[in-house]
Amino acid sequence: MRIVVLLLCSLPLTTIADSLRSTRNQRLTEVSHRVSISVVNGLATATVQRTFKNHGKKTDEATLDIVLPSGAVATGLRIKGKNQWFKGELMHARKAEELYRELTGLGPSRPMDPALLYWEWTDQLALRVFPIFSGKTSTIEYTLTIPTEYEDGQYLVSYPRQSKGLAKPKVGVKGHRTVVVDDSIVNGNFLLSQKKPSKLATKLGFSDPYLLVVPMQVSTTKQAKNVSVRVQAKHTWASDLELTVIDPAGDQHSLSEGDMTSDDNDLDQTFELQDVKSVNGRWHLLVRDNHPWDSGTIEEWTVKFAGTKRTHKKKYYIPQPSEGGGSRATIKIANKRSKYSNLRFGKVDLVENKHFQRIEFDASSELSKLARKHRVVFVIDRSRTMKQEGVDAQLRLAKAYLANAPKAQFEIVLYDRRAIATSDSFLAANQFDAHVKSLRKSGKLVPANGSFLDRGLNKAKRVLAREIGSRHIVAFTDNRLRTRWKTAKVTQALRGMGGVVVHVAQVGGLQSDFAITRNDKHRLYSLSTLTGGVVVNVDGLSLARTTHLNDEAEYLVRPNRIDNVLFNGKRQEDSISEGQGIRKMEALKQADNEVRLSGQLWTREVSFSAKEEERLNVATAGFVFSHDLYEPLTDAEKFVVAMYGKAVSPVTSYLAVEPGVRPSTDGILRGSGSGFGAGGGRLSGLGGRFSPPPFDWKKLARRISKRCGVTKRTKAIVETNDTEIADVRLVSETGCISTELWKVMLPSHTMFQGDKEHELEILPVSR
Repeated sequence: MRIVVLLLCSLPLTTIADSLRSTRNQRLTEVSHRVSISVVNGLATATVQRTFKNHGKKTDEATLDIVLPSGAVATGLRIKGKNQWFKGELMHARKAEELYRELTGLGPSRPMDPALLYWEWTDQLALRVFPIFSGKTSTIEYTLTIPTEYEDGQYLVSYPRQSKGLAKPKVGVKGHRTVVVDDSIVNGNFLLSQKKPSKLATKLGFSDPYLLVVPMQVSTTKQAKNVSVRVQAKHTWASDLELTVIDPAGDQHSLSEGDMTSDDNDLDQTFELQDVKSVNGRWHLLVRDNHPWDSGTIEEWTVKFAGTKRTHKKKYYIPQPSEGGGSRATIKIANKRSKYSNLRFGKVDLVENKHFQRIEFDASSELSKLARKHRVVFVIDRSRTMKQEGVDAQLRLAKAYLANAPKAQFEIVLYDRRAIATSDSFLAANQFDAHVKSLRKSGKLVPANGSFLDRGLNKAKRVLAREIGSRHIVAFTDNRLRTRWKTAKVTQALRGMGGVVVHVAQVGGLQSDFAITRNDKHRLYSLSTLTGGVVVNVDGLSLARTTHLNDEAEYLVRPNRIDNVLFNGKRQEDSISEGQGIRKMEALKQADNEVRLSGQLWTREVSFSAKEEERLNVATAGFVFSHDLYEPLTDAEKFVVAMYGKAVSPVTSYLAVEPGVRPSTDGILRGSGSGFGAGGGRLSGLGGRFSPPPFDWKKLARRISKRCGVTKRTKAIVETNDTEIADVRLVSETGCISTELWKVMLPSHTMFQGDKEHELEILPVSR
């Protein structure tokens, strides 16, 4: 399969952009390109109307190459004749081609409109329309079903920009006055012009509009000889990608040159860098797609050095190259029901041992709420092993906590070999700086001997005993506990705290890179699970930027992500942040009957379940082709899946015909060498021939025998012309059998079996 594609790589990269061609070399233009997008329960639909005008003197045929939005499939076609729309029919690609060629050929009739929408590639279709009369226009409409991504409480879809020489797409998003297009807020009705280089690419000195630049800030004092970069991408052919990294010193490191030798759909690869002068500062990942016939996204990338790593997880669509303009814009559409988490499940189990399923999950934009009466006690480790900078770091995290709970009230408990409460009552969050200044002035923050965390927790417990509302303890430690420490004993003492949530924060690596990471294997984990809290390791507090620290500290104020995510009991994701989503499209030997997603908010178990939805089942069948999962299927199996998904595919096309169409006086005389079509499996199927499943005549004979109560053996001869029952002859006449045979509606795939006679042996029911 790839050999055929490699032979095409020397051709000009023009097919990523929409392009319009005429059969008779008349001047055809696109005068209108309108798009209406709607999103319902995570699934996007785009209704696209395109109008073409013939400026020439002869009636002509238009051929339009269409670039699809990422992951989209075509699921409908209409053509406008005079003032009426005529709906297209999905059928086998070869049948649609033959009918279209017949309808547009030479004949005695008046020309009337047929249109054909057919497959060219995973993300490309073609449309043919005839006739477009001299000085007149022709309008067609096709429907696209588009998978969404979910990010920051918004649905993400893409749509191709204006192609050179064609009309600008005028896009409207139903139910939204404003949307975000490529990170710019625009009106809900907007034009998609040709792509320009990004501001970041221009700043770096690049003028390529199809270059994706993904930045990442790394703040560290570490020096590193060995640096590696891991890149994770979803792509329908990962060998297309050329990857380069620019380090903070401005040096470029080539990771992958897009050699096109691999057959992998996705990318998850680690690259070792040489001669990195500095890791501290701004890094840039440059992504260039070297071929126009595949598409995808960068999911995340990581810089790893000296035992630490920095990861950028935001999703980016990868622009595709073209000499004719084009590329895709990313459209972000607000989810009006984002306050609810939503799990959806679709599957296709039409083919034995070749099943497909799709799972979509949108996490609520607010997984938990901040209580109005929020009380928190910070249990500060004042031991000498923590040192003064460690005490200061703990207080810095406590301040960041209160930045996320500005109406909260707090108390500070200091512990070494003793534990003391530092005020007579709870203080308002805005008094934190003044209180810490007072403690520092009085010498109470100076480290001392001892590390009795248990006494600190007991003091906090007593302080909270007289309080009502939402009560929390954030206990800090360096995990340098005395030998006689017994976690089980302390856990027992904390029982019966009546809804108090306990977090444990182990502070270390003050000068390292900043990170707050959950640690379920910590020896103090049971202290938190008892109360529904969490244990975290906190590093790099001295170097953390305040805004970054405040953002990360919110996790301790309220659970803002689902951790330890399982799908049907199997580990799939570490966590899902609120307002974020997961999309999984899989080919399996056996599909699930339902899906259950489970995880934890801190250490409180949560779960969501979903049964299959017919609407998503149908869409999943279409996505089998747009997600490049169809190659293991035979042509007959592809046909079954595509028909269920109502989707244009390598073996199915839409044909829209105005009633009364016949070969016309202005029809096209086509040579034997011309024409078009589609085969199974990228380009390799172009030379193949579809072999539809034969009609089961024996099964029909058994059914008729049962219906008619046949008592003696009977033979019938059935003559067929493609899908038509042309004649029925019985050896011994039986009215019921004859009647039943004339009722038979042959399936559309028998179109390719030609004119045949079939001999049926109808046996008695008893046999």
